[in-house]
Amino acid sequence: MRGVKEKDIIPSAGQCIEIMKRHNMRANIMRHSIRVRDVAVFIAAKLVEAGHELDLSLVEAAALLHDITKTRCLSTGERHAETGRRLLEEMGYHRVAQVVGSHVRLHGWRTSRRITEDAVVNYADKRVMHDRIVGLDRRYADLRARYGTNPKALAYLQQMEAETREVEREIFAVLDVDPSAALGVPYKFVNSKLSY
Repeated sequence: MRGVKEKDIIPSAGQCIEIMKRHNMRANIMRHSIRVRDVAVFIAAKLVEAGHELDLSLVEAAALLHDITKTRCLSTGERHAETGRRLLEEMGYHRVAQVVGSHVRLHGWRTSRRITEDAVVNYADKRVMHDRIVGLDRRYADLRARYGTNPKALAYLQQMEAETREVEREIFAVLDVDPSAALGVPYKFVNSKLSY
């Protein structure tokens, strides 16, 4: 790609679906990722309308690929945000890799003085439980029930929830609407041939 720096290469939605299939992403994780994409792109587009600079293609690709190694990590116990980041780095998708690496926990998003693609994808992931858009109370109750197996895990989830609520406040202060607006995000399909 002449004139495009390697770090700026972002796969299309169709390419993301092919990557997901090639890495044997489970159907339920693929449905979750597509729904996270719907929410992330919806929010990012609203932020752009409000005057924020965001790369919508980056948001879409990172949302679709945020759980690219989760299927594998369910059996290995590895941290899927980190393995996903490394995999996408190896594939040459450096900007997407950075966002994917931050989808579980944000790293330094407050220092940028703007709402970033990282923050949008991170937040969208926390609003999608399986393949349904839910509020943060419901999402974190589910996360605590599934992963809060000990005091350390519960403390981690509590800190993550506080960070997510801060991101939510920042995003929706700009949009000047209630976070429940995200509950009405329409389903968007990558293409009519998408199958699970």
